[in-house]
Amino acid sequence: MRVFEKFIDDAAVFPPGLATLPDAVAKHLENQGLSAAHFMGPLVLPLKDVTEASRLAGGTPLDVSVVTPPGALDDVTALRDALPTLSSVVAVELKVNADGDLSLDDQLTAAASYASDHGDLAVWVELPFALVDSDRLGWMREHGLGLKFRTGGVSRSLYPTPAELLAVLQTAVEAGLKFKLTAGLHRALRYSEPGDGEVLDHFGFLNIAAAVVALRAGDSDRAEALLGSDNGADLLRTVQADDDWRSSFVSFGACSILEPLTTLNELGGVDDNALAGLTEPTSSRN
Repeated sequence: MRVFEKFIDDAAVFPPGLATLPDAVAKHLENQGLSAAHFMGPLVLPLKDVTEASRLAGGTPLDVSVVTPPGALDDVTALRDALPTLSSVVAVELKVNADGDLSLDDQLTAAASYASDHGDLAVWVELPFALVDSDRLGWMREHGLGLKFRTGGVSRSLYPTPAELLAVLQTAVEAGLKFKLTAGLHRALRYSEPGDGEVLDHFGFLNIAAAVVALRAGDSDRAEALLGSDNGADLLRTVQADDDWRSSFVSFGACSILEPLTTLNELGGVDDNALAGLTEPTSSRN
């Protein structure tokens, strides 16, 4: 089980889950007392929700990863200074805006400066596929940043192709850059489901982890095969054989903790205790 430690970041308030903030906080705190806590990372929240989430926690320890644009980093610093002692911002997730007032270089420079000044934080920068290249990722590694990459969403246009995802993974691995993924990774194995008049082809987080193992070994052909594989036993053996891949693929954000762990349990990747007591937060859509 150690290979999946702190692997799933709790993004319950984001689509498609869209949990209410009170229920997301309550369920996250409940899960901290369960075996599932072994596999769970911080609660991922927009900057605007962090103060209220801390109030809702009522003095119970709460680790938060804050999602914000690079232009609001001063607000993150002010927030950290104002939070109660037991609430902690442990990571910052920045989404660059190619059409904003700041240039891409300025946004990355601001992120790097923030990472340098706040060595206790993980600082992730979300880049679209078009902005991922070896020089940029190498620069990010040198300046203490990690890559955040989107692997899905509520519409098909938000999904990279398998070739695009493999290219991003390979570029990050070759640059020695750690990364986290977000959106669409609900299950261990890849699958398809109907969306709003379209089919959504979800990547499996176990498929991706196994592909990273192969890429770290320099075998891009095997990585491609593993990304498209339906052989859960083979994928699980691959990722359990050596947990070094976690130094590349750090975590992924999911709006459910239960679904990823359930599908991993079905393959024998975690035992039944990992599911004990887990329930889903209430969606604001209900």
